[in-house]
Amino acid sequence: MRIGILETGGPPAELIGEFGSYVDMTENWLRPVSDDFVRFDVQKGEMPASTAEADLWAITGSRCAVYEAHDWIPPLEQFVREVRAGGRKMFGICFGHQIMAKVFGGMVAKSEKGWGLGVHTYETVNWPEVFGPELPHLAMQAFHQDQVINKPDDAVQISRSEFCEYPVLYYPGFGLSVQGHPEFSASYARTLLNMRSGVTLPVDVAEKGLETIDDPTTNAELARIVAVGWQQF
Repeated sequence: MRIGILETGGPPAELIGEFGSYVDMTENWLRPVSDDFVRFDVQKGEMPASTAEADLWAITGSRCAVYEAHDWIPPLEQFVREVRAGGRKMFGICFGHQIMAKVFGGMVAKSEKGWGLGVHTYETVNWPEVFGPELPHLAMQAFHQDQVINKPDDAVQISRSEFCEYPVLYYPGFGLSVQGHPEFSASYARTLLNMRSGVTLPVDVAEKGLETIDDPTTNAELARIVAVGWQQF
């Protein structure tokens, strides 16, 4: 399986040397699934010539919001439509989760609940059979203010929490998307939170996120779901 990664953002420049880019992190997370990757820096105007250049497309996280006016967002939205129309599959992470929802009729907004930080755990609902045995919950690092407020009509909610109603969405026959960051290591998330604390994040909010930063995640299980289910997404 060839995985195409659409890069829509990255870590602070001073952290790339130690942790790599978001594309690097995504490749490392999905390495048990595939060793065949191709990458495109969407923010720099790099777009695939065809949806057939990969079997599965992944959209990374970004500091940008899906409702902001950036020249690279409309072409990305069009590509998402083309991927679905062409029968290819897609996986969205954070910003990718939100842009997929927006393209297909959902609503994304800054949440009144504030920042989601640290490891968040989501109970599973409506578990698709194509994903294999049902997991009681999904857990991953979170780093977001924006959320999917209303999901697209044809998207299936497969998890929820009190903080986030639509953290994981399944698009039968097309894809899967998550609000969290299965590609983030605890070390990177901790470093990023400490860097942002007192700068773009209130200190008390950052400290609360740090309390769960080392909690167990289901990142490996989620990679397995991608491996098992991508052909049937």
